[in-house]
Amino acid sequence: GTPRTWSKQSCPPSSPSKKQNIIYTHTHTHTPDNPASVHAMASPKGSKLTKGLLVLAIIGAVFVILGCVALIISDGIIYSQVAATLPLNKKGQTYEQWKRPKIPIYFQVWAFDITNPLEILEGKKPAVVHKGPYTYREERTKHAIRFFENGTVYYKERRSFVFDRGLSVGSDNETVTSVNLAMATVMTALRYEAPLLKELVDGALQFWKEELFVETSVHDLLWGREDNILKAIADLVKSFNVTLPITDTVGLLMGKNNTDTGEYLIHSGQRGLENFANIVSWNRQRKLSVWSSDYANTINGSLGIFFPPFVDKDHEQYIFSTDLTRSLALTFQHQTETEGIPLYKFYAPPVTFAKPSINPLNAGFCTPPGHCLPSGLLNMSTAYFGAPVVVSNPHFLFCEPEVVASVEGIWPDREAYESHLNI
Repeated sequence: GTPRTWSKQSCPPSSPSKKQNIIYTHTHTHTPDNPASVHAMASPKGSKLTKGLLVLAIIGAVFVILGCVALIISDGIIYSQVAATLPLNKKGQTYEQWKRPKIPIYFQVWAFDITNPLEILEGKKPAVVHKGPYTYREERTKHAIRFFENGTVYYKERRSFVFDRGLSVGSDNETVTSVNLAMATVMTALRYEAPLLKELVDGALQFWKEELFVETSVHDLLWGREDNILKAIADLVKSFNVTLPITDTVGLLMGKNNTDTGEYLIHSGQRGLENFANIVSWNRQRKLSVWSSDYANTINGSLGIFFPPFVDKDHEQYIFSTDLTRSLALTFQHQTETEGIPLYKFYAPPVTFAKPSINPLNAGFCTPPGHCLPSGLLNMSTAYFGAPVVVSNPHFLFCEPEVVASVEGIWPDREAYESHLNI
């Protein structure tokens, strides 16, 4: 029942974070019910009490000021320490960790095993079984590193993958039934060619008894296997002055093991931390040439390993994915922690892969231009040399209901399969 008055006191903003430190104080006021108490307050004893309260108020104000000063100094010390240690240079504390991360990186794969290939050929709905994880230890090593006076650093990055049986459900030599990637790639590449050529290739595929669905190991499905039929067909179509963008090896991640992921130019942080680790160019391009709009071809953000410090959760964080050949805007979801370390959780919301009628900015990702897939799907054929590759979140998460319903065995669980990044 005692009334209290709260006041807000602002400390001067600290530099350079420019955040205003707020400290709340309150004074406790008692209103006497007895009028005699009022006269007592005006007495000498009341005067002493008033002086005492005044002294306490002054002392409180001094502590508030000292607290503000301490916070300003603390912010300044933290910023100066980060500014001194974070920028990349060959003698810096972060250089070796950036050059070759010591923290283990794991690449895990789940494969869909098609259980009714013959029924699919008869027009029935595909049915799949989810198998995995098959885990690979990923190593990333940067080389050909060159620093420039404008605050940028150039490098190449080599990625390698080594299978880890202890963290896997089984060997990656286990087999699954999947789409015949070689056959699908050839037929897709020839879809606009002359009818005679298509008939010849179709006859060759029947002669070699190629089928739409094949049994293959998880390893070969990912990293590829030699396919003599591909080479024979490539030689066949050359007689028609047609060159197919195929080799004698086919795999979902073909050419991505023990190879460079490209040439990078990023901000080193030596000229300021606001753009630290953000990409300037990839493969000597400041913009991509894969998609059909400037927005879609823009290279934004970092590679998702390093970020500028002092992340603001109210602003989107951008990462550039070389696997997707596009930039992604991540939105703050909620605060979390790992081993007691406070983190911001950012995620790719459904609008990221929404169709243009929902997100008009995504019109540039439709390939060919104007031919757009349902929400949740990204046609990657342009980036994969014409191969019929379409990307989605695991289990068609955030895809339209008719897409999810088109395959039996799909469970789009947001908690399990949502793409996110903790910073």
